[in-house]
Amino acid sequence: MKKEIKLNLGCGVHLVKDFINVDIAFDLKDLEEGIRTKQGLYANAVIDEGAKFVRASMVQLPFPDNYADYIESLDSIEHVGFRDISVAIQEMYRVLKPKGKLVLMTVDFNELARLWMNDIVDKPYDANKYINLMQVIYGNQIGGSEECHKTLFNVDFLTHLLVYADFKKENIKIKIYPTGNTELPPFKTQKWDEGHFMRTSMIYLEAIK
Repeated sequence: MKKEIKLNLGCGVHLVKDFINVDIAFDLKDLEEGIRTKQGLYANAVIDEGAKFVRASMVQLPFPDNYADYIESLDSIEHVGFRDISVAIQEMYRVLKPKGKLVLMTVDFNELARLWMNDIVDKPYDANKYINLMQVIYGNQIGGSEECHKTLFNVDFLTHLLVYADFKKENIKIKIYPTGNTELPPFKTQKWDEGHFMRTSMIYLEAIK
């Protein structure tokens, strides 16, 4: 049986086995050095045995058409600029095989706006709440510009992007994981820590080409 080709887009500093891990923020030499020093962006860096890595941008994936059986992108598309995000989604569609699956998750900005209005606007200043929410909105920024959040998403905008890329609306399934939720999304590339919960509402999406 032919082995599935699986892409982990915006993989971050954990390269997962059985996936082609893709990120633009570093190269393999940087990551290997980071694993040795365990500093800054690389504090939790890991390379699984046999994991593959390709340095590339999501807006220009170095793979042929109809290449991958499966794509995951966890907490990554918000790092793509809003002028480029449509191209990134089209690239995901392009490299997927017919009947291939895209799985992604990103922050629900509708909830961030609600939290800002409820917890920040016209409320006594709370540094912890302010900084926590600001980090979710703008990204942790530990590794420079690639660690900044650049695009805001809600369900309608994300659905629009996928339909524009040629995914059929009936083949798109979306679930909201609300703030404080302890149910864990079924990602293959992520092992959640015990006691993990959602800092804010997340949009989880599955789409079939």
